[in-house]
Amino acid sequence: MNIASYQDLLDFTCIVLGKISRSRTKIDAVAPSMRSGMIPAFIIAERLNVPIMLDGRGYGGSRVALDKTKIKNVLVVEDSINTGGALKKELSKYSDYNVFSCAIIAKSENFKDLDFYGKKIEQPRIFEWNMFNCTNSNKIMFDMDGVICQDPTVFDNDGVEYMNDIEQLSPLYLPGYKIHSIVTNRLEKWREVTEKWLIKHNVKYRELVMQQFSTAEERRRKSNTGTYKGNKFRDSNAALFIESSLVQAETISLVSKKPVFSIEQNKFLGKI
Repeated sequence: MNIASYQDLLDFTCIVLGKISRSRTKIDAVAPSMRSGMIPAFIIAERLNVPIMLDGRGYGGSRVALDKTKIKNVLVVEDSINTGGALKKELSKYSDYNVFSCAIIAKSENFKDLDFYGKKIEQPRIFEWNMFNCTNSNKIMFDMDGVICQDPTVFDNDGVEYMNDIEQLSPLYLPGYKIHSIVTNRLEKWREVTEKWLIKHNVKYRELVMQQFSTAEERRRKSNTGTYKGNKFRDSNAALFIESSLVQAETISLVSKKPVFSIEQNKFLGKI
């Protein structure tokens, strides 16, 4: 699995800016392909000091003078290109202009169809900016508390108070597609309440893995959470683990020898 971070997106966008400069192409406005193309498009527009176009309308902002009569060359920007269908649809919206196509990330078979691209990355691939909402989520293993939902506010003492708390936790980062699995430190005894919460919030997954101890005290005494998750990740065909805790993420990465994303620090650990 090829993984790209937000830092990669910025680096590859800067490569595109360099290519635009060397080509001496005059860009009068930048149009993002909605919605992932918005991030690099706004970066390019800011660096070139030109307005943004959205569905044919121009937005200059307080620092950019907007005169639509002077807009002739429009750069349409997509974050990545796979089949090219989404970019072609966006290009058609600007048929009244001289249009240039741009994808920050391309594949070997389609980069030649672009006027500008930043980096070639082949499928399968996962991007930090849409990893909670992409078809390749089926290769991602998720932590539960602190990722899919808020962390519990009640200490796990095997009591009703804890059960009531996890039953009513607010969602945090809900995946939009079916994910590989959820590996949680919660005990097996809380499976029913956990599954009901996941159904309520329309979280789809292949497997829910829970700790197999009788009590929370036994789990704390006998189990290292990071090692437990790391072993499950290592023995699976998942390509990425998303973990809330930096300390646990470091252990998971060390044990599994696979990439882990820490929500706490917003960064990848391990080779990506």
